[in-house]
Amino acid sequence: MRFIRQKKEGLIALDGGKIDFKGGKIDTRKRNSTDDYSGVVPFLANTGSNINFSRNTELTISDGILMPGTAADYAAEDSSNPANAAATAGKKYTGMSNMENYS
Repeated sequence: MRFIRQKKEGLIALDGGKIDFKGGKIDTRKRNSTDDYSGVVPFLANTGSNINFSRNTELTISDGILMPGTAADYAAEDSSNPANAAATAGKKYTGMSNMENYS
């Protein structure tokens, strides 16, 4: 899956929602020199929600916020694997070991 994002789009999990992104490319590069992506995030989850990257995902970002939240919001482990339940409990963003960044 290739996900080319505009300023007001992205992966968003709210109110206990869960997204299992099964890999692909997320591209948030500026489309022209006048674009202002400061403050823009490629993905966002609130408390109790989760975005899991269960397969290889390439993130390309040229401006904005690469990783919203704090380190406590993230887990390298894939939350779709029951063996990782303890490591991923309460984390907003999981499967980060499957993420590659191309800034």
